[in-house]
Order: sequence, then C-alpha cells, then structure tokens
Amino acid sequence: MKKLLLTIVFGLLTVGAADAARYDNYLSLKLGYTNGEIKKVDTSFDGIGGMFAFGFNHRSADWLYFRSEIEGSYFTMTHKDARISPMGVMLNFYGDFGPRDWLVKPYVGAGFGAKYINMDDVGRDSTFGIAWATMAGITFDMTEDLKLDVGARYDIVSTTDFNLFSIGAMAGVRWMF
Repeated sequence: MKKLLLTIVFGLLTVGAADAARYDNYLSLKLGYTNGEIKKVDTSFDGIGGMFAFGFNHRSADWLYFRSEIEGSYFTMTHKDARISPMGVMLNFYGDFGPRDWLVKPYVGAGFGAKYINMDDVGRDSTFGIAWATMAGITFDMTEDLKLDVGARYDIVSTTDFNLFSIGAMAGVRWMF
C-alpha cells in the first residue's frame, strides 16, 4: 500500500512538471462544518475544521477538466463534553464540467487516504484508519486564477475498532498558478 501511494504521488508530481502548458498547479483552502457518527458506540458528533490541498488541473476537453490533489485536513468534532479530532492526508480526484468560459462549473470527486483520530477526550485509544470520501459541488470563477468552491462531502474512516461516517458542507478558495 505504501509503495502504491508513493508511486501515485510521484506520478502526479512528474506529470505536472512534464507538460506545464496543459496543467495548472493550485493551492486550495477550505473551511467547513461536519456531522459524524461512530456506528459502534452509536454517538454523533458535530464539528468544524479545514483542509489545505496542493493539486494539478488537467484540461482534457473543452467541457471536462480533471483535477488531482494531495489534501491535509483537521477537524474538531464534539458531543456534549466529549471531543474527537480526525486529521489526515487524502489523495483526491475531481471532474469539473462545463466549457472554460462558464463562470459556474459543477464538479464531482472521490478520494482515499489515511486519518488519525484523537479520541483522548472520549476515554478511548486514539487510532489510525483508512479513509475514503466522495465530493460534489460548484466552482465559481472569481478571476482567471482564483476560484470559489462550495460543496458537500461524505467521508468514511474505517479503523480496527469502529467506522466513523461524516457528511459536511465546505466552502473555500482555489488559487491557480
């Protein structure tokens, strides 16, 4: 698994450098609200957090664009006095739809990675888990290089003890360079 992830990351980095005229690098910062549930203990958590990503935008056709990114995230989720803090690294892939001159473009995405869940406040051991996510939203072109993203996200983190399911709303900016 480690070799596969390193191969994918290396491939993303070399593809962006190999054909810079067809690729746009970008940085993304998103903030959001999420609601999660741990199925084994049947407890739901509400929280806020953020994500930072570095990625590549590939123009494959006049109406379809593909993006890939490496994302880091941190959320704090609470239930009464208990708090959990999932943080992780994900590799995400997106498809943006619509001609280049559209100011508003819908997108869908999927990702996979790993997350560490700090559970000290709920009396459980902190743990690592395999994570995957699906995303959908709308991108607004504020300028040629600055985009506003608004979307929804569904995450699952599977550990050896439990599964954490969460759904959330995100908003943020993407700066192309």
